[in-house]
Amino acid sequence: IVITFVKYPEAGMVKTRLGEKLGYDAAAKLYSAFVRDMLHNFAAKGIAPLIAYDPFRTEAEYRTWLGEHNYLPQQGSDLGERMYNAMRSAFVRGFDSCVLTGSDLPDLDPEYLLQAAHYLKETPACIGTASDGGYYLIGFQKESLTDSIFKNMEWSTKKVFASTISRLKRKSITP
Repeated sequence: IVITFVKYPEAGMVKTRLGEKLGYDAAAKLYSAFVRDMLHNFAAKGIAPLIAYDPFRTEAEYRTWLGEHNYLPQQGSDLGERMYNAMRSAFVRGFDSCVLTGSDLPDLDPEYLLQAAHYLKETPACIGTASDGGYYLIGFQKESLTDSIFKNMEWSTKKVFASTISRLKRKSITP
């Protein structure tokens, strides 16, 4: 399964650095378009993601905005805990592997998600590096998921990818 992290497109709450330049209303509208485009592209490739939504808004509001999908509220005090809990929830729902990605990637080729899912049939984990030092997707087989990959991470820094790879190696998980 693909898990997509989503925030509600409220001005001043999404794409805030962009909002400083374009205005917060415009940034929120742009983010909303990113998410809708992404989900449209996913659907065109047969990907029906599990939408992990930021619970500062209700699931009903997300359904009104994005339509019928499977939804899951994000749970945790930081991004790492929310990511880990979302993956764990997917496994509790019966999935053997999952790939997690963000929602502000309008040019993400769904083929990368399909490749990651295929890769996870034979490999315990996968990760897609981003040009800013982070990653745009991470995936695990059920048996390989560990919270140590996500705890005490310096999120939104150029060290995230390298730190994650190092942590995976310490756990003898080869992506």
